Amino acid sequence: MTGVVQETELPVGIGALPQFVRQAVSAVPNATAVEIRADGAILGRRTNLAFFVQTTVLSFHAMSRSSTRVDVESAARGFLGGMSRQGAPGEAPYTAKAVIAELQRLADTNAG
Repeated sequence: MTGVVQETELPVGIGALPQFVRQAVSAVPNATAVEIRADGAILGRRTNLAFFVQTTVLSFHAMSRSSTRVDVESAARGFLGGMSRQGAPGEAPYTAKAVIAELQRLADTNAG
């Protein structure tokens, strides 16, 4: 893992976040939830070929009763034609960004 690469504050209580993550993952093509807990989640990316792997760890931190910070720690690694490739350091992979964007949309809709 590369350390925290993104922090997002969502207008939703920490108790509701696991359900929001399930909804966000189901809305993003190729995203998959490896594990969802009360304090975080581990996400991955489905592919037909095992040439690219993305692993994303989300950590949830209650800011108030109605606000939660989500820290994103992510690694993108690939293997293609005998050459190993690692994603850009300090940047979340596309799938992680898409899940966070969907989480933000869901939380904003819920708050509004």
